[in-house]
Amino acid sequence: MRQSSPDTDPEALAAPDALCDAALAVSQTDRGASKSHNAVAVRVDTYDRETGLVTYADAAGTLFTKPAAEWIAFMATRLHHIARAECTRQFNAACNDLDEAACADLEARVTRELRIDALQALAHRSDQVFAEAQAERYGRDPAALSAEKVDLTALDVLQLTHLHEAYQAARHLWEGVGARPYSIAWRDPRGWLHLTKAGKIADFEEQRAGLIVDRIVGEMASRTPRNVKERDRSLVLRLRHELDCEDRIRSDALMREITQAWEA
Repeated sequence: MRQSSPDTDPEALAAPDALCDAALAVSQTDRGASKSHNAVAVRVDTYDRETGLVTYADAAGTLFTKPAAEWIAFMATRLHHIARAECTRQFNAACNDLDEAACADLEARVTRELRIDALQALAHRSDQVFAEAQAERYGRDPAALSAEKVDLTALDVLQLTHLHEAYQAARHLWEGVGARPYSIAWRDPRGWLHLTKAGKIADFEEQRAGLIVDRIVGEMASRTPRNVKERDRSLVLRLRHELDCEDRIRSDALMREITQAWEA
């Protein structure tokens, strides 16, 4: 019932001992045991608050300058390796007299206490983790919430078509406003744009219009056409949307509908 230790490549061997503001010392490990006399320091040399770039060195001493999010993922990978090694150590120390069910409970408890799943997620899908955390803290995206409040149920196919055209035009309009110089406060070295208040309004309205367009297309797809004209309007709108988004028809269901309706 004993667990095997995690693989230990040179990158995996680097493990954080302490993280204090701008310095992080990482020692090498072998099968979960720390060898402080062989420690290789990984230090955060600089953090630029204006650009968000962090300059740091890996276990081999190679310097990198990358966005803070990438640095966090870099360090989470090392923390994950150490957490796995510690999980193995704790499990092996306590599992000898336990039956299979108790061993499973022990492993689940240690995994939870060491936050191994969280470190795995932070290391490999940090963008999604951050987005979910923001949504948990501040609620859902305001543009999405606003778009969901638009009631489409009372509109017929022709009205939905006209509304789709209107919101498409609005989306392109706000996209243009967002590209104006007065919407951009500054551009950082990574090429990311930081918006002014006007730019944030334009970004919100563009997102909102785009989400409403998506909802209209979904509403159209859920309707049963009452006649050939409604069927054709629905298919044309959905086909244009598919080509705009995908550059090709990726939906098998839409392709079947087109084939059946127009004998393509």
